[in-house]
Amino acid sequence: MSTTVEKFMHGDDNAVNQFLNWQAWEMITHLAVFVLFVYVIYLLFTSLRERTVTNWLLLLIALAIGVQIHQNINLQKKLQT
Repeated sequence: MSTTVEKFMHGDDNAVNQFLNWQAWEMITHLAVFVLFVYVIYLLFTSLRERTVTNWLLLLIALAIGVQIHQNINLQKKLQT
């Protein structure tokens, strides 16, 4: 039984690996982070009341996630980082 579980968890053909390695995730995450980034920039520049530490941190988190996405893409394509 443990070999079946190990094969399921570590095999390349399991559903979890197929889901996580789906090529469309790259575009979906780019779009989601871009929309979040634009929304926070809009909030920060349209209203002085929205210039809170929370929104600045949200902007930095969106930027960091975008950088991490590009880092992972470069690692997958074996580009020098």
